[in-house]
Amino acid sequence: MTSRRRIALAASLFIASAQGAPIDHPLTADIYRELVRFQSSERGKPFDEATWGTAGLLTRLLVDPGSPYSDVVDTPSFTNETWWPAFTQRVGSHLPNAFAGTLATLRWQTGLTKARPDIDLAVTAADTVAFGGREAAANAKKADLSPAIFRQARLRHPSRPTAAAREAVAMQLLREQMKQVPREQWEAMAIRKDVARRYMSDDIDYLAATSDRAYLMSILHMAIRTGSMSISPEGTQRLPAALRVARAAAAYKDALGYFGGPYCTDSKPSTGRPIDSSAFDHNSPLCFVAATDRAVHHWYRHEARLEASGRPLHENNHDGWNTLSRWINGFMGLIEIATLTEFSEALAAEALDAEEAAASTGAPAPRRLAPLICGVRRP
Repeated sequence: MTSRRRIALAASLFIASAQGAPIDHPLTADIYRELVRFQSSERGKPFDEATWGTAGLLTRLLVDPGSPYSDVVDTPSFTNETWWPAFTQRVGSHLPNAFAGTLATLRWQTGLTKARPDIDLAVTAADTVAFGGREAAANAKKADLSPAIFRQARLRHPSRPTAAAREAVAMQLLREQMKQVPREQWEAMAIRKDVARRYMSDDIDYLAATSDRAYLMSILHMAIRTGSMSISPEGTQRLPAALRVARAAAAYKDALGYFGGPYCTDSKPSTGRPIDSSAFDHNSPLCFVAATDRAVHHWYRHEARLEASGRPLHENNHDGWNTLSRWINGFMGLIEIATLTEFSEALAAEALDAEEAAASTGAPAPRRLAPLICGVRRP
């Protein structure tokens, strides 16, 4: 059995430092967590959930927090406060523009960016062919999926976008680890080339190899729990793993096509489609490329639940399926965590609680992270 500890070690070493040309979200630190820590350590301010909790932060960062298509506030109010320049210098002193780089990275990590073709990212004619459509290509590229892995997961799950998305991102994470970690360390890090080879093969019977799927889900599970954001060879920070999965699922949904008309027209919601919070009603698809990553993840959470509930109970009753089910159940608990922000909010607040408790009474700190991972068994 593959050690979860070794997988965790591989995941932790997989986060690299950015190199090369300047990019629009250049920092690799968890900006939200650093911001909360800065408020406490430098300003002596206790964690204020109304201001710096997820809901409070989104109110300050988004023009219309209730809309899946909201634009960002150009200059959030907190950037005009006297402490902001000191904070940006602390986390981004090496940047030509620490103010812009810090704010852009915060938006990226909290899932406030979009995937509009040729606005937010480049989509070529070759991309459109490779991923089965222009919008599908934009979402797949935002998830940093290779065309080969995208196609392979789609072949294995032709009508199940969220299942395909989970396997595709897990397989991509494995490929990324294989490229970054020296070969002689693969065994110690539980990096298995044999799983990658079998997954990318043409063997139809491979679908029964639930042990390989469980291994892939363990990689994804760990990446989401750690908030892992790896760095591409071009030096750009990839999305947090949970948001990569959501964008991948949107790509598969777009590639399937829609009855009753498109959801997007010129990278905007089509006429007649709701643009407020009612867009989430009845779990309808969104114009995914125009939606924020957070909004796409909101859709994904419900789509994944519906997809999982429709799986025939008699599909496989063998021990292998029972093992895989435990991993999937754990993952389904994790998808309730919207983005890195929620994890960071709990971790940062929990750390501050622990420091305050140790400094005063020595009493144990409350566990703020527990509700976020309720139902998820710790490795």
